[in-house]
Amino acid sequence: NIDKEGPELSVEYSTEELTNDDVTVTIRTNEEVQALEDWDISEDKMILTKVYSENTIENVTIKDLAGNTSTLEITVNNIVKELPNYIVTYSPEGVTNGDVEVKIKANKELQEIEDWTISEDKKELTKIYSTNTTEDVEIKDIAGNSEIVKINVTNIDKENPVIEVTYITKEITNEDVIVTIVSDKEIQNIEGWELSEDKKTLTKIYVENTNEDVEVKDIAGNGSIVTIEITNIDKKSPIVGVSYSKLNEESNDIIATIRT
Repeated sequence: NIDKEGPELSVEYSTEELTNDDVTVTIRTNEEVQALEDWDISEDKMILTKVYSENTIENVTIKDLAGNTSTLEITVNNIVKELPNYIVTYSPEGVTNGDVEVKIKANKELQEIEDWTISEDKKELTKIYSTNTTEDVEIKDIAGNSEIVKINVTNIDKENPVIEVTYITKEITNEDVIVTIVSDKEIQNIEGWELSEDKKTLTKIYVENTNEDVEVKDIAGNGSIVTIEITNIDKKSPIVGVSYSKLNEESNDIIATIRT
């Protein structure tokens, strides 16, 4: 009944993967051992368990019933309970008639999300939006800590502007004709035209008859073609011809005829 050897020990961890949960450590022995403070001991006194809620490195000394000791190092370094920090970027940020690329950049590795592309270092998620969208996206780090990211894409405009063209007059005139283009939304300036302060009206003075197509683009680049047709400007003086003739052979009255 003489025992001078310490117990043989082995250690198991409930998980060795990164986790945001507690980690249960189990120590198994080859013989009965004494109870240990803060540890649970099994009924057969050969298994000790303890729950760790934070990362810890410590040495644990275990005694068998004869008082022999063995020391085991416990290493818990896979607990991560901090939420990921992130920033969201949009490209482009201004109004566009194209798609918008959204990127979520985090300070640590993330899990994949359906419909998103993850970078090689797993710290960046990317998605292309073709329509304006507002949605909440849940991101998770490798340990399972999650954060809700609000995605707000509002700068996509793929609709052409609705245009109305008016003329100061359509009657025959010997003066210039002012043409006004009115849009239902902000438009870009066009060379030779004057853009209003609210960027929804273009005006131009035509000094001669014209037939031309003008492309009107909104801020996003969507374009509509309008045809400017002016045919009512007449600034030429008439060419006048006068002819004379007698009223009749017996009269001395003269008839003057003016033709243009």
